[in-house]
Amino acid sequence: MNPKETLDQSTAESIAKNVFALSPLIKKHLNPVNGFLRVEGMTLTHVQILGILGEQKVMTLSELSTVMGIAKSNITPLIDQLNEAQYVERVRDSEDRRIVQIKILPAGQKYHQDALDTLVSSFLKRGSDLNSRKWKQLDRSLDVVISSLSK
Repeated sequence: MNPKETLDQSTAESIAKNVFALSPLIKKHLNPVNGFLRVEGMTLTHVQILGILGEQKVMTLSELSTVMGIAKSNITPLIDQLNEAQYVERVRDSEDRRIVQIKILPAGQKYHQDALDTLVSSFLKRGSDLNSRKWKQLDRSLDVVISSLSK
């Protein structure tokens, strides 16, 4: 990597400030989803788990823990709650019975979609807050953030 392309102190400080500024904004704008979740006794983390499982179909607790950056011991009670709600099920691996995989069920896929629909509806209600160009710019910027932090 070219030394000129490395992160400098000023940029690192600006990123840190922006991350701190972004956190309460995300919580504020996810409020409609949080209200939806409270009715079911679920959290945003539950929905994130369902989203990941929806893409991957089946994962072990260890794999899920790694993807989410949450300790396996903290994922287990979340999976227990999702299992009780019949959103996921634990399935023993057919080749190695010691391995337990987590599989999303149709009700879990629907719940995840309902949470997404709630957030989409909230954004559509706020549509006049920004013009179309700004909404698209926000979308592209979030894509950049996700791809940058996913590496």
